[in-house]
Amino acid sequence: LDFLPRRFATGLHGILQGRFGRLGDTRPSTMLREWEEIRTLKAMSGMEFKGLRVLELGTGWWALGPITFHLLGAESVETYDILPHLKFQRVQHLLNVMAQNLDGLTDLFEDPEDVVVRRLDRLRTSSSLAEILGHANINYIPSLPTARRKEKGSFDLFYTRSVLHRVPPRELERILKWAGDSVRVGGRAFHILHYTDHN
Repeated sequence: LDFLPRRFATGLHGILQGRFGRLGDTRPSTMLREWEEIRTLKAMSGMEFKGLRVLELGTGWWALGPITFHLLGAESVETYDILPHLKFQRVQHLLNVMAQNLDGLTDLFEDPEDVVVRRLDRLRTSSSLAEILGHANINYIPSLPTARRKEKGSFDLFYTRSVLHRVPPRELERILKWAGDSVRVGGRAFHILHYTDHN
């Protein structure tokens, strides 16, 4: 895919993932596994997410991470991906799955449940992807950064999920340095690896 023009590579990647990869797996148990992982991180670290400025590498097909951080009360999320995977219909589907599964996740949230429900309902009634991202204060950047967009220490949390084990070794050091430069003193970097989804 690296040798194809960007717009063709993006489309072909989506087709292949939908037919052979995880994009076609829309079961709630699969889509919401990240919630359980964030719950574990929260319990292990003792970190509260309300008011945080989050930097994510690897938005993915659904933006589940950024939307979850918004529901948790994060101030903002800046999220990068290598290709523009996000589509309005996919994110709409995710939001509906979230709404159907909130009851079992109330302990994850720091705000009262009615506050979280209002945040989610506002996203669900949005009429475009841009509106969803705007309401959630998510800055979606479907390209890798070529320069620092903010001063060092601008973020409270650097987050990746199912990303670093896909990165060539020569790039891994650069990403980890970016993480270290991006978070404030006392900030955190969380990296979740899934070796089973990549050979």
